Amino acid sequence: MQNYSQAFADALAAFQSPLVPADQGDNGKGQVTARAIYTINTTMNPNFGHIGKNPGQTQYPTPAVDGLRGIAVDAGFDRMTGEGADYLTDVDAGNGQREIRLAYTPYATPPPGTPVDTSNWVQPSTQYRDLAGPLVLKADSGGGTPEPPTPLPPPADYTEVLAALDEIGAVLATMQVQQQTDTQAIIANDNANTEKSMQQIRDLVEDVEESLIEIALLLLIVKRPDSETAATAAVGTVREKMHARRDARRTRRADRHATGN
Repeated sequence: MQNYSQAFADALAAFQSPLVPADQGDNGKGQVTARAIYTINTTMNPNFGHIGKNPGQTQYPTPAVDGLRGIAVDAGFDRMTGEGADYLTDVDAGNGQREIRLAYTPYATPPPGTPVDTSNWVQPSTQYRDLAGPLVLKADSGGGTPEPPTPLPPPADYTEVLAALDEIGAVLATMQVQQQTDTQAIIANDNANTEKSMQQIRDLVEDVEESLIEIALLLLIVKRPDSETAATAAVGTVREKMHARRDARRTRRADRHATGN
């Protein structure tokens, strides 16, 4: 006979306390038994199950639950070998309480070849395991099925944040356009100033060129073998032309200055 006391010990340890009210000893043992035998059946031996009980017999749960057959509060058996055992007991703990304890007591082994009566074998299930009772699970606040995990908070609403970012993006776009416009204006103004400077340079070059030409003419006239009167007249004529051209250039510059060019 295999001893499953450890599975019952683990099941009992899953509860906050082994103490129950004095009139709840059987239901307390039933809670531990349902949890232990479910573990044995699903992880160790699929033939080990509950012992079914009939009305009027001590059973778990009490009162009965519709659709569930009552089961032994502290025992189980193997439907293939017929071997079984009691695993729990409850004792007076004083103050109107009883304490659930381990108490392994194997049944007598059936003689070899004895047919096994499986009419009272009951399949373990989560329905039995999760029934509420006087014992409270350590991961629970009220017995029975552990509370579901606390749901995650809903996702944050970023609608206002996104709207604000859109507004910032629009402002930045406007600033970019304005910057491009200002840059083009600055370039245009620089180009205009450059053209004005170039015109002034051209005027200066013209002055220098014309002055050099006039000086050259004067030198030629002075060296000519003409009479002194003729040379003087020629110099006067050249000087008048120089003054006329100078006055014309000044007039053009005054006009450009007045028009901003």
